[in-house]
Amino acid sequence: MKTRVTITMDPTLVAQAKSLAVARRTNLSAFFEELVRRASASEHPQPRFSQKWLGKVQAKSADPHDELLTALQAKHGLSGK
Repeated sequence: MKTRVTITMDPTLVAQAKSLAVARRTNLSAFFEELVRRASASEHPQPRFSQKWLGKVQAKSADPHDELLTALQAKHGLSGK
C-alpha cells in the first residue's frame, strides 16, 4: 500500500518535474519514487560482479592443444601465455 505525501516546491520546478515525467511516460509520483530509489542506490552501491566473486573462483590451466583456444588467441592477437 502506498502512502500519500505532500511536498512544497518552487512552481518552476514543479513544471519541470511534470515535463520530465511526461517525457518518461510516467506520472509525477512514479517519477519521484524513481528519483529517490536511484539516490538511495547511489549512496549504497552494490559491489561490482567482479568484486563480489574475487577470490571465490579459480580458473583451471588452459590446455595448450585446445584448438578453439588457439583460434581465439590468434583472432584477438593474444599470446598463449
